[in-house]
Amino acid sequence: AVELGDLDQKIQITTELNNDIMKCIHDQNANHVVQKCIEHAPPQFIQFFLEDMYGHVVELSVHPYGCRVVHRVLEYLMIQYRRFFSKRLQRMSTTWQKTNTLTMLCNTFCSMGKPLCDL
Repeated sequence: AVELGDLDQKIQITTELNNDIMKCIHDQNANHVVQKCIEHAPPQFIQFFLEDMYGHVVELSVHPYGCRVVHRVLEYLMIQYRRFFSKRLQRMSTTWQKTNTLTMLCNTFCSMGKPLCDL
């Protein structure tokens, strides 16, 4: 529904997630809906996702499902969101080699053609 739905449907789905976004991000199935919202909903309608995630960027980056959501933010959202998330992740750069999820995020930055510190 998020991929193919009209704007009203996308807004409805994102609004329904509003109160439980962190719970959804940690859920094996619901995190897919969150990812699709990030990919397909207009950014102004997922602002609350980002606000809830701000204090948990590092935690989400090492979580098996949360890392996918952070990955989608880095891929699809505007530069100011990517900058904020990258600054949080820079603090964890010494542990990047220790976790597969952080390695995946590092690869995302590399595929953007910019080092983490340049975002």
